[in-house]
Order: sequence, then C-alpha cells, then structure tokens
Amino acid sequence: MPEARQLNPKRGEIWTVRFYPQVGAEITKIRPAVVMSMDNINALGLRIIVPFTTGHVGFEGDFLKVKIFADEENRLTQDTWADVFQIKSQSIERFGKRIGLLNHAQMEQIADAVAICVGFSPSTR
Repeated sequence: MPEARQLNPKRGEIWTVRFYPQVGAEITKIRPAVVMSMDNINALGLRIIVPFTTGHVGFEGDFLKVKIFADEENRLTQDTWADVFQIKSQSIERFGKRIGLLNHAQMEQIADAVAICVGFSPSTR
C-alpha cells in the first residue's frame, strides 16, 4: 500500500482498501470501496467508506445493497454492490490505489441506503 501521507481520497472516489484483519461477519480482503465522507472532514487521516461486494443471488431488492454497474467512469471490472451495512471509518493507511469515480446519482443512492440503516428517511429529489 502507498504511504498514507501521500494519499488524499475524495468523496465519490473508488479505491482499493485492505479490510483485514476481520472479525466475525465483517467484510474482509482487499476490495473496492467508495469514499462517502465529505472532503472537508478528513480528521485523523480517516475516511468513511462503503465497501463493494460482487453480486450474489438475493441481493436484488435488498435495501442494504446498492447495485453499481461497471462503466468507463468508475472503472470497475464487473457490476458490483455497495454493501451499505458494512460502512466504516478507515485509516487512509488501508487504501491502495484509486480505481475510478461514482456519479452523483450513484452517491445519492448509497447515501439514501445508509440513511435508512441508521434510522433516517432518505432525501427526496
């Protein structure tokens, strides 16, 4: 992983993140994650992130998962799911390389799902 002091992950960017060591049902291994925290809130070298997982039967209709289709902007190699119940604050020392970027609509979908998980109503548009 690159030195943390050189990294400055921004909201909406997708990075590889090292999720181990893992405990219990926590997500594990190195995988893509999107930065959700605002750029002006980067205290202690931490970022709030939502990790991605590859599709599994049963994810359709699950409000805890937001489908992200691979495209030229996000540079994902396959369609994937943002696993909002695994939202975390992680040190930038766990970040590897920048992959791509999510668009505004995708970020809003993820933020709405996070809001539901913590008991808030999603924004209306």
